[in-house]
Amino acid sequence: MSSYIILLYFGTILGFALFFSARKVKSSEDFFFDGGRTPGTILGSSLLLSNLLRYQILLMPVMALEFSWIAIAVSLGVVLLSYLATDGEPVDVPIDFCGSHAGQWFANALMLMTYGTLQIAALFVVTNVFLGQLVGVDYSTAILLMIVISGLYTIVGGFSAVVHAQAIQGVVFLGGLIALVFLQGIPSPLSVFPTLASEHPASLGGAILGLPVMSLWVWRFDRLSSQQVRSSRDAASRNKGLLVGVSLALVIVVLVALSMRSGPHDLRYSAAGNVLGILCFALLMPSLAATFTSFSELTSNGFFRGLRPDASEQEVVLVGRLSTAAIVGLSILMIPLAARGGAWTLDLYILAQVCLFPPIAAVYSARLMSRDSVSRAVIAGLIVGELLGITRFALELADTAPDLFPTVWTWYLSIDRYLFAFGLFSVSMVVMFGVSAFARARSSLALRSG
Repeated sequence: MSSYIILLYFGTILGFALFFSARKVKSSEDFFFDGGRTPGTILGSSLLLSNLLRYQILLMPVMALEFSWIAIAVSLGVVLLSYLATDGEPVDVPIDFCGSHAGQWFANALMLMTYGTLQIAALFVVTNVFLGQLVGVDYSTAILLMIVISGLYTIVGGFSAVVHAQAIQGVVFLGGLIALVFLQGIPSPLSVFPTLASEHPASLGGAILGLPVMSLWVWRFDRLSSQQVRSSRDAASRNKGLLVGVSLALVIVVLVALSMRSGPHDLRYSAAGNVLGILCFALLMPSLAATFTSFSELTSNGFFRGLRPDASEQEVVLVGRLSTAAIVGLSILMIPLAARGGAWTLDLYILAQVCLFPPIAAVYSARLMSRDSVSRAVIAGLIVGELLGITRFALELADTAPDLFPTVWTWYLSIDRYLFAFGLFSVSMVVMFGVSAFARARSSLALRSG
């Protein structure tokens, strides 16, 4: 792939992003949420490019199924219905535990861990394979340029620079995707990472049940998606953007599933290779910038404001910029490590998403269904779900079953991962509504007897 094409692409994106960074950031609302000025089409493009790649990683084991597009269509359809049913309203769940926000801090810490390590490492692995091995671009140089450029405009302009850069990259991505389908077909991730499907095979039933849970987390309840929704100009713009973003994701992911080809693997010095290279840049750099801005917002609003509720707006923005610089520095240090990660890194990312986040998705779903959620019920559902999920996560990492009741643990580890995600979500919901119903019945009984 020509170096001139790469430099032209990066220069155009940087200039476009810095142009929109010229807006003066007067408050944390400006820096983290574009001051609530994001138009619907820009929001849709941001939602699409921020989430598509990490969602595609979650889909890799499912892609081996003959009718994988059915599960994908069902899952994104559930997300779209969730947005339409609630008018795209942002979900805020103050999880209070024993007079503190321990539950919320726990959820934030999990997201911070994911953004700060696993998600970035997974993005780097995909970059190494598709840009380095298939297209022939030097991996270290390409990823360093993407980190520095996306980090620069995120630090300077905040969320506004990120979403407007994503808008132009969205146009490039859609054009490149259509061109690649006709030129070559989409190179199958499973031809590069075959162990993702062979070591932990998915079933169509498990995918149909579990993928909607994971899709709700990625596209609806994740901190990044909430940040995007909060940035919208008004309800009409928000609904337009959500409809555009999720609908395009549905079309793109199904198109990719139907047009994947197993080879050839080496696309260097070909028209298809140039298109795939630009396509990768247009998808990877927005994903990195979105991870940076979400990490920044989570650090500032999720933790710093909790420790310093009286902090000034300038201090909050400064913490946001410093935390962005910190995650950019960490990302640079991770470049040589991620190059050696391969399929194991992607598998670890999928495992963390499946085992740790369905209970949190259940908490947010319960909040959507009932604004009168009982705090004890919410924390009970979260604790039960996370204990089950962390147990599975630890056992898979250890790659062994405990000596006590080995048959039970072997069965527990053999459950289809996507079906397990659905089970975690369901158990957490049942516990929450059960504890909530018991608390209300007890309160009603106390009122009658009093």
